[in-house]
Amino acid sequence: MIKNQPLTIPNIVSALKKAGFATKKDLDGGLNSLRKQIDDDQFEARSEFYAKMIKPDLKRLDDKIDKVNDSLSLQISGIKDDLSGLSSEFSTSPSREEFEKLSRSILTQ
Repeated sequence: MIKNQPLTIPNIVSALKKAGFATKKDLDGGLNSLRKQIDDDQFEARSEFYAKMIKPDLKRLDDKIDKVNDSLSLQISGIKDDLSGLSSEFSTSPSREEFEKLSRSILTQ
């Protein structure tokens, strides 16, 4: 026997839920989840595309940086050698050997 109920929105919604239909709330949650998944997939696809596209350029840039780094290292080591040579040449303090020679000559007097 069919129960006679007035035709109201809450009654219709509850009947549709019992029948297995999704509600607006269920669909909104599903759409947001679907949108997020699509956004994530698009992001990954674009990231992979750009990574493959710019990888050769990054490799060339890395090689140039290595060359400049090697060149600068050579120049810096040359400057360091020059500075150490100048500092030993113009040093006002005696070397250890000179100090010992002077101290021996003073002590023997």
